[in-house]
This record gives sequence, structure tokens and C-alpha cells, in this order.
Amino acid sequence: MMIAVDEKNKRYVASECNKHQTLYCPGCQEPVILKIGKQKKAHFAHQNRRNCHGLSEGETSEHLELKKIFFYWCLKTVHDRPIQLEASLPSLLQRPDILCGRLAVEIQCSSITYKKMAERTKGYLTNGYSVWWVLGSYN
Repeated sequence: MMIAVDEKNKRYVASECNKHQTLYCPGCQEPVILKIGKQKKAHFAHQNRRNCHGLSEGETSEHLELKKIFFYWCLKTVHDRPIQLEASLPSLLQRPDILCGRLAVEIQCSSITYKKMAERTKGYLTNGYSVWWVLGSYN
């Protein structure tokens, strides 16, 4: 995940943090650690994954990089609606990579069944969201 929160629920982007901050998963409120290095893009990981459902999926470097690129592109080009990275939509039990107003951007860099993709798309559309699927290389 690229977003973590502090004890006051202020959101932090991994690439803009340091390892000395105490931060938590926005989904389960469990502590996270910042992982940053030469091979992996900056991201947060749970110290203990067993209590989180849905926010603890592993993400490839490609996925993290695409998420970062699209997020900053939205911030730079869209000025008439709120933009959130890893927004939580509890009523849908979904967490789009980027939420730009009522547009959900899903970045998919691993295989996914047509059925699962269709279910997610239907969930967004039924609840008044548009959705863009950005497909990566599926390495």
C-alpha cells in the first residue's frame, strides 16, 4: 500500500515519508512499516498481516509505479474534484487505487478473471462510479 495514516487519521504517501514516523494501515489501524530501497518502490507493509482484510495484497513494483504516476497525473491535471490514493469504499468492499471524484481507477498488473473484473466493474457502476482499468504487463 502507498498510503498510511497517523493517530489523527492524517494520510501519508510512502514516497514522502521517513522510517521514523509511526503510521498505521487505514483499513485495520494496525502498525505498518515503510519499505524503501533500490529494487522496490516506496510502500508500506503490515507489521502483522493477520488482522487486515483487503488492504494487505502484495503489489508489484510495476503496480506501485503506475499507481504513483496516475495519482500525480490526476493531481496535476484535475482541479474540480477530490483525488484520493487508495480510497476506501466500505459500502462496495472495494479500494480503488485512485479515486478521482466519482471515477475509480483500478491498476491491474496481475492476472484477474473476467468474472472478478466484471463484478468489480458492476459494483462501481451500480453505485454511481465510473471505472478505468489500467492493465500492466502481468509479470
